[in-house]
Amino acid sequence: MSTVRKRALPAGWYPQSAKETRAVLEEWERSSRPGCSGAVACVVPHAGWDFSGELAFSAIRCLDAAVDTVVVVGGHLPPVRSLLISTADLYETPLGSIEGNRRLIEALSGAFHFDEDRKADNTVEIQLPIVKYLFPAAKIVYMRVSPTREADSVGRKLKYLSVGLNTKIAVIGSTDLTHYGPSYGFTPAGSGDGAARWVREENDKPFLDFLLRLDGNGAMRHAGSHSSACSAGAAAAAAGFAAESGVERGTLLGYRMSRDRYMAESFVGYGAVVYVP
Repeated sequence: MSTVRKRALPAGWYPQSAKETRAVLEEWERSSRPGCSGAVACVVPHAGWDFSGELAFSAIRCLDAAVDTVVVVGGHLPPVRSLLISTADLYETPLGSIEGNRRLIEALSGAFHFDEDRKADNTVEIQLPIVKYLFPAAKIVYMRVSPTREADSVGRKLKYLSVGLNTKIAVIGSTDLTHYGPSYGFTPAGSGDGAARWVREENDKPFLDFLLRLDGNGAMRHAGSHSSACSAGAAAAAAGFAAESGVERGTLLGYRMSRDRYMAESFVGYGAVVYVP
């Protein structure tokens, strides 16, 4: 009997029905032109769709249309060695289930020690309906990695496994950027527009610059010392895969803040990076 990973996020994160979900995705598809194509990996935000969904969609849309497996790497893990993977057979989305790539999951589990990921977490789940819409026949690998050097190793290993298994993989690294304001206990630049400029130029930009240079380890160090990302290991895994795939430099597809959508004293940065060989 097949095991199914059910939806865990409540209404508000993304639509509940197939009709509502497809309507949002079709509107995003109509309202923006593709920023690129043929990407092997991308880094995307993972807030609720109202805040960062369209930015994530624009980057995932850049992935090579010929992929047969999408590896979604999330985070929200402390900076100590921790690798989590889901071994479900199917993953529920409003647009129908996505099949897990059992062979790739087993190969990864043979190369690294993974614990079973059973907890609800938005970093991966929020991307699944987008993957189902854009790549309806693709399989999925659902995993999370902590911000340690092992994250880069996992990304690089994925490239070798894709060759050995004769499967065409794309990797999505899922992270939000600086969480700023009293709600997050982080206010080194005060408040208001000046704080927003500081977050954008002095905190988020250096982290994104590391990713553009495919320096995942540098990005993780910056996130650890500057609180510039919540799931830097996921971004590092995507950058590692891209580096092994022949990418020389990433492209910044877009940058936003939650305060662009809803003005508040506390806010979060969102960036989208794509990696095209």
